[in-house]
Amino acid sequence: MPRHRHQRRGLGRTASRWITLCLLGFAPASNAQQSWTRQAPLPTSRSLNGVHFLTPTHGFVVGQNRHLLETQDGGATWTTRVAGPYGTDPFYTVYFSDPLHGFVAGNNSDGLRTIDGGQTWQPMTGLVAGSWREFDFVSPLRGFAGANGACAYTSDGGLTWDFRSVWPNAPVTYGLDFRDEDVGLVAGFVSATRETGLFRTSDGGRTWSNVLNENTNDVVFLDAETVLATVVLQRMIYRSSDAGLTWSPLAGPFEADGPLGALSAVGANLVFGISVDGDIWRSDDAGASWLKSWDGIGDLPYSWSLMFSDEQHGWATGPHGLIVKTTNGFTWEVVTNGVGMDVHDIQMHDDSYGLAVAKNGYVLRTTNGGERWELQKLAVTGQVFLRDESFNAVDILDQNFAVAAGPGGTVFKTHNGGQSWASIGFPLLSNDLLIHDVAFITPREGWVVGQRTSPPRDRGVYHTTDGGLSWELAFVNGALFVEIQFADLQSGWIQSAGKLQRRTVDGGQSWHNVLIPDHPLHGNPIVSAMSYADASTGWVVGWFGYIARTTDGGLTWTLQTFPDPQFKAFDVHAMSVNEVRVVGLDQQNLGTLLHSTDGGQTWTRQLVGSGFEVPSHLTARPSGRVWGAGFRGLILSNRQTCYADCDVNGTLDIFDFLCFQNSFVLGEPYACDCDPDPVCDIFDFLCFQNAFVAGCP
Repeated sequence: MPRHRHQRRGLGRTASRWITLCLLGFAPASNAQQSWTRQAPLPTSRSLNGVHFLTPTHGFVVGQNRHLLETQDGGATWTTRVAGPYGTDPFYTVYFSDPLHGFVAGNNSDGLRTIDGGQTWQPMTGLVAGSWREFDFVSPLRGFAGANGACAYTSDGGLTWDFRSVWPNAPVTYGLDFRDEDVGLVAGFVSATRETGLFRTSDGGRTWSNVLNENTNDVVFLDAETVLATVVLQRMIYRSSDAGLTWSPLAGPFEADGPLGALSAVGANLVFGISVDGDIWRSDDAGASWLKSWDGIGDLPYSWSLMFSDEQHGWATGPHGLIVKTTNGFTWEVVTNGVGMDVHDIQMHDDSYGLAVAKNGYVLRTTNGGERWELQKLAVTGQVFLRDESFNAVDILDQNFAVAAGPGGTVFKTHNGGQSWASIGFPLLSNDLLIHDVAFITPREGWVVGQRTSPPRDRGVYHTTDGGLSWELAFVNGALFVEIQFADLQSGWIQSAGKLQRRTVDGGQSWHNVLIPDHPLHGNPIVSAMSYADASTGWVVGWFGYIARTTDGGLTWTLQTFPDPQFKAFDVHAMSVNEVRVVGLDQQNLGTLLHSTDGGQTWTRQLVGSGFEVPSHLTARPSGRVWGAGFRGLILSNRQTCYADCDVNGTLDIFDFLCFQNSFVLGEPYACDCDPDPVCDIFDFLCFQNAFVAGCP
């Protein structure tokens, strides 16, 4: 039987708490209370540019917005060492010349240096001007840095740096490897001569000569004389047997997913390569033959980073915070929890199993209430230029059957709880069908709703009775439809982005128009979402504080009042005829969850994020568990926790203070705002301190 279905629509872990003011400052009314935990994406939503591991378990990654992250346990948990706000320049590379000396660099001479294995980092003030993308050291203290048209050298472990060559005569660096202090190779191009390919120096980077005039991404020494390079346009691996003086083709041509992005050598014979989509390849014969060992989950060409600490342990980083690893050199697993792409829908079937769908074909699956969100990437035609295969909606029918749908007529279904998927949309559905929502009442019968992006635009609702083997136009109507829901086998509704709602009481055999009320100030409403608790009671929400309720299945409607008339509602979820939740942005553009238990007469408010870190979609269960998902892949969930246990390890210690401090520095309201103002300020530190002293029950 059909079930009540949720409807579509932001490194902290706790929501703001209502507190009481005491003589010593702010203190929580109860130290064990409902909080919001960030489930994904972890460790970050930022795209990553570099990775270096000192041991199989201890390593660092860097990326957008000056992010430097460290793990001590092989990626199970991560600590943010450095983090800039959105809009700041990235870090491009992280490199260790030995277990103690490490280096990080980015734009405008922005660099960091450690001499204690990463325990502490200091600004690398001696780094000369430039945007630095690669490091390579030939001893713990002597090494080179490659930039966007420059090469620099240090003899004191990065304390001071000297230009060896500069733009326009120095190569713009894509990949860099030095055999010793004199001989080195750079993949890139030289502006002065407009030459592209591989450039060789025999005087420590002072002068360069073009030794391979082919577009290359990376180069790596296997031994003193043997070198491999990736030749992009020919899709070939080239080899040199004389330290880079002469070159010849070795392997390929490969398909677009070939090992032509970056290379990582582990000894004289074992080499790994990665494509610009994140596909990982292995060669056991010094690059002569290759075997793909990982089908990448990248969604666009990107400069993935690849690094091995030994023959078995390797790591790769890419866009949207993606991290993958191997512990045997052959098979790979996703380390990332979730992905930093906008989540367009989320649905929990029960407190354990749920699915979320995102841009560019990403599907997230959990079987433990969101503690872990497994990542998949689905594709109908693959990464075809200008074809959008994102997902806008997901509908779970039972433990086994679910459907996901989106632009381009894209529809997928699963019969095993999301472990595998089959395409049932395009080309049966038109490539110009922009699907906004999907609903199935049995594994064979379902609907997709949206709008055609080219004429005739009045064909946006399609129906299947054979599980997607065929589709038929349900009716002709030019409205932009954004939601569809069935409360049972007979009662269903389709909501437009405006006043029009279509209603069926015979399982979709016939549909009838109903109109929801005008906005009292703005006229025709801007509708975001619809949710029915049963065949009679439902809500429609939209922008500018719009909310309307029906108790007769949509025939008549009553306008209700939100606490904030400027509230921009993104999603609504009706649990019963009296309990309803709405998520959106308040007039300060703070992510806010509104909750009513009396049919919308009164509302309570919770802060659930700000800026880019806000949920735009809701799902909830009768147990009281609520999940929110939205921008940059954010997934949050509520639960009863101890506020002072910031790192959620069950113990109150100094690390909880460090955790809270990091959230405070990053300005994450649902993490650092202990009091309800909602501003992260000194009073939040007092609040947290009092909670820590009070302890956990």
